[in-house]
Amino acid sequence: MRPMDARSPAILGSALVLGVAGDFLLRGGRLGIGFALWAWGALVVYLVLSRRMRVRFPADALPFAALAFICSALVAVRASPALTALNVVATLAAATLLSAQTRAGGLRRAPLLGYTVSIARVALHAIAGAFRPLARGLARLFGNLPTTRSRSLALLRGALLTAPALLFFGVLLLAADASFERVVLELIDIDVLTPLDHLLAVGVLTLGFAGVFHGRLEDREGGAADPPAAKSFPLGLVEVGMVVGALDLLFATFVTVQIPHFFGGADTLGSTPGLTAADYARRGFFELVIVEAMAVPVLLTGEAIMRGRSSWQVTAFRVLAGINVGLLGAIAASAALRLLLYRSAFGLTESRVYAGAVLVWLAAVLVVFVLTVLTGRHERFTYGTIMAGFAVLLVLNMVNPDALIASTNLARATRLGPSGVANHMPAFDVAYNAGLSEDAVPTLLNGSGSLSGRDRFRLLGELEKGQASSESGGWRTWNLGRVRADRTSIKAEPE
Repeated sequence: MRPMDARSPAILGSALVLGVAGDFLLRGGRLGIGFALWAWGALVVYLVLSRRMRVRFPADALPFAALAFICSALVAVRASPALTALNVVATLAAATLLSAQTRAGGLRRAPLLGYTVSIARVALHAIAGAFRPLARGLARLFGNLPTTRSRSLALLRGALLTAPALLFFGVLLLAADASFERVVLELIDIDVLTPLDHLLAVGVLTLGFAGVFHGRLEDREGGAADPPAAKSFPLGLVEVGMVVGALDLLFATFVTVQIPHFFGGADTLGSTPGLTAADYARRGFFELVIVEAMAVPVLLTGEAIMRGRSSWQVTAFRVLAGINVGLLGAIAASAALRLLLYRSAFGLTESRVYAGAVLVWLAAVLVVFVLTVLTGRHERFTYGTIMAGFAVLLVLNMVNPDALIASTNLARATRLGPSGVANHMPAFDVAYNAGLSEDAVPTLLNGSGSLSGRDRFRLLGELEKGQASSESGGWRTWNLGRVRADRTSIKAEPE
């Protein structure tokens, strides 16, 4: 028996337990403590199986286990749908990076291409990795057996063959004729779709976990595939220098135009003919974020081309790239100024908060670029960039975006006065702010006294309506943000 075959029952059994647990814990509507419990269980099972089967992780991969634990826990803390989605994606990303295996001496030194290949392998294993060991197990079960064996095994094989056939053709016939469906349902008096739904959920989770772990074992025993070897580029300092130098001139021209706005603020903008602070803030923020995001790959490509060249050529490129990074930092400052002015003129929304978070991450990427690529340690850039992304997400959870939006918009309403209007917008948008998640409810209720009587009445009415229409999915959907909203709402109800 192959070593992989000997370990398959333990892996498949553990995966089946996780599949059943996931089908139970992840139901009930909105995600909450159930997701955290399932993710923690999956992490524990994965680490225990790895220890038993002597699968070692690089030291720089272990922080991803902690990040998966933390991000999954935050699903039970914050109620914002957008932030919950980011926390779920971050949990899956951290678990994927924990399972990834590279051939570059650990994740910290793996190039971007190595990460891409490893993550693609993990995804492929999750989709189809469990079918091969499952097929081998079934082949042993249905193989040539001595005739002296008990008939119970033959009955088991017959049941395994009969059940799928009856289920498949029976479902088709039930869907084909209403009379037959009514007769069958009256006879068995069960809901056919519900068991199928549960069976599908258990199957997907089971096969996904088993596939990832089997793939991890195969990568360890057979060796993870190396990414394609980098080819030498027929380009040199002249071509790369022209591109980066031209961008330096372009960015320097833009930054020079922005200097009066940096130091003069809204007063300088107001003195500029045809340009108001609102117009300046509204125009260009997202374009500047795209400039930041697209300039870094250009610099990385240039660094890859110049790798291995003579020392003076590498130094010349690093000087040009360093200037470019400094100018990108100034462009990031311009984008941040626009966002601050936008907040002052129009208030905050979710899109503006998360766009600001992306801008902070891009600024952190520039710092990582300076500390790694420009110091000759380009292999550490990807790891640092990923860690910066997780750090920004953790800070977002600490800030509580929806509460920040509510408090900022309430402060704007207070500044403008009960009947104030700015930039053709009311001082307080009741419909938008009342539509924020439960994370914002305590802040809205505590600050509603600063609103006009009409806005306060409308806000309390919308919040009461939202609380009455919210459905509880039981303890599996428990969430700290929703619990605080319910408690605060009860305490803040008008007498």
